Formats: sequence, structure tokens, C-alpha cells
Amino acid sequence: PDSPTAAPTTAAPTAPSTAPSTAPARTTVSAASVVGKSAAAASQVLRDQSLVPRLVNDGRGSPVGTVAAVEPTGPVAVGSVVVLHVVPAPVTTPAPEAPAAPAAPGGGATGQGKAPRT
Repeated sequence: PDSPTAAPTTAAPTAPSTAPSTAPARTTVSAASVVGKSAAAASQVLRDQSLVPRLVNDGRGSPVGTVAAVEPTGPVAVGSVVVLHVVPAPVTTPAPEAPAAPAAPGGGATGQGKAPRT
């Protein structure tokens, strides 16, 4: 008695892997998209890119309240902190106080009172 032969099997070709990449999602920070804008507008641009803006009031130039520089620029991971260097308002220093008059010797009176009656 002959036994039936098994039909030859062929393995299905393997599909390329569709597993998610382990590299984090990235976006690009462009200085041109934030420099010169108000701190609020520039912050919104970064938030729209899923980035975290951090304002530092140390920018140079004018007008006050605008972004003078940004770091880092170029490709960054989504969720990264991006520093916006904002032009601060000028610091006004109070005028120095006049120096105190020196105390008169022997008791601290300044001699500016009325003279005693004789």
C-alpha cells in the first residue's frame, strides 16, 4: 500500500517589519519662525510643534518683549525644552540718595536749631 505523499509546502514571504521605531519623533526649530516675535507668539509657535518653551529675559536688542534668539535650532525631539531669549524691559535704578550730613562733635546735634536765649 502506497501512502499518499504530502504536498510540498512553501513558506509565505515575510513582510517587512511594521514595528514602531524606537527613535523619538522629531521636529525642527527654526530661528526665523520665532525671532522678532513677541514672547507669547513665539511660545505658541513652539507649543504648536509639541515643544516646551522656556523664556529667559536676557535677550539684547529691541523692541522689549520680543525674542532675540532661540536655542537649540534644527532637529529636536518632540517634547524638548527650547529656550527663548527675550529682550527685557530696561532696569531703572533709583537716583542715589544724598550723603547724610556728618554729626557734630559731642552729642550729635547739627547746630541748626535756635540759639539759646541769654
